[in-house]
Amino acid sequence: MEQTTFGEAIEALKKGHRATSSRGELSEEQREHRRRIEILKNWEIKIHPLDRGCTVSVGCKSVAFDSVDTAMEVVKQYVYNPVAVIKHYGFEDHIRQFGS
Repeated sequence: MEQTTFGEAIEALKKGHRATSSRGELSEEQREHRRRIEILKNWEIKIHPLDRGCTVSVGCKSVAFDSVDTAMEVVKQYVYNPVAVIKHYGFEDHIRQFGS
């Protein structure tokens, strides 16, 4: 998975890849951006600190991390590219309704 800062992830989401065709159709990049936003809007992200590390829950799925730093890196990656992170952790059933 590609490493990115939280600020870069937020900026990429704000941009929204504005390219459209002359007929006003969405570009492939813009469709993918909208799909990512729809995925992000559907599930609440919860971080539960533990004595050592934490758990991160997205909807009904949870993953345990042995350090908060690692968990935050994965959350940043999730914000930037939720499909890649979901597939990495084997939760594809979470996104089937979005045409994955």
